[in-house]
Amino acid sequence: MKLISWWASFQLFAAPAFSQAHFREWFPQYRFNFTSIMRDNCSSIYDNYVTGTRNGTTGKSATSRPVVACILAAIDEAGKANLATAGVVLGLLPTMLSITSSMTNEVGLVALRRPVLGLLLAAGAPSANALRTFQQPEPAQLLLEPSPFRTLYPSHLSPSMQIVVSAVQYLAGLGAVANLAEVSYEVCLRTNVSWATETAYLPALWAFLTVIIHFLGTIAVHLRIKFINHRVSDSAWGECVKLCPHWLKQEVVPIISQRIDRAETRRATWWFLITSWGASIATFWQIIFGTCIFSGILFISTQDAYLVFARYWISTLCCRLIVMFEFNGMKVSLAMNEGNTNRIRLERRH
Repeated sequence: MKLISWWASFQLFAAPAFSQAHFREWFPQYRFNFTSIMRDNCSSIYDNYVTGTRNGTTGKSATSRPVVACILAAIDEAGKANLATAGVVLGLLPTMLSITSSMTNEVGLVALRRPVLGLLLAAGAPSANALRTFQQPEPAQLLLEPSPFRTLYPSHLSPSMQIVVSAVQYLAGLGAVANLAEVSYEVCLRTNVSWATETAYLPALWAFLTVIIHFLGTIAVHLRIKFINHRVSDSAWGECVKLCPHWLKQEVVPIISQRIDRAETRRATWWFLITSWGASIATFWQIIFGTCIFSGILFISTQDAYLVFARYWISTLCCRLIVMFEFNGMKVSLAMNEGNTNRIRLERRH
């Protein structure tokens, strides 16, 4: 079912902007009401929408907007107030998710060690944490900050625990991506954006943009910091892992079980500034873009909007928890090198 949702989301996103995908499916609470309206009040207008008949009207939404107007005209005032409240709830969604999300630097540090997991974490959270523009924290400074959770972390994971932790992380990451794909697919098909009634992909596009933002953030981290003499300690996969490439050994082992001897800050370059500032600016505009989309959502009740909000938030929170576990595990791995006082080397000032 999840694979079907992923494929359907891809097909929906790849479809033309002027799609006839709307007005067939609805969210549960008003499903009967909207189905009855389409059958009893708007059937002829819907037929024009399906066939693309414009009846003298022009513009991109020439066939979809008459259907929207017909449905709204048939809804009573209490129903319209419910729909308006849902727009307020969903309009807050991008900003609230940004508060829950991880910084691009944090995801980038995790991706340097475990790129496949980092990709799942970027794809599973529909928003990135909004930082002050042009003021990105230094990756090395983030590693130097004391972790309040260090005492809760074990100093070592047994090989069996490494397998369990890594499997849970990948399953949770895949679940977050699947949940995000499915809820985006439902919102795309079952609702309309008031200012772009002809489109059927805007919520999915908004969620996908986070991957690009985290990609820029990961490049910025790679250009700014590097790990020295790092290797995987106490392989969790026995003889099988010994035959795997080094990057795969590193990928499947939690960072807390990877020995990191030293982290060094690279010299700042223009490419670092471009990618880090680009990620910051893109995050800001993605929040604005998402607010415009979700505040203009039509044909969803407040109760259904809460469930949609919760599903987006659960994916974001799931990815956030994995990022925090791996990021703090990186701090613990560096801190365990007690004999190396320069385990994090900052850039020299001239």
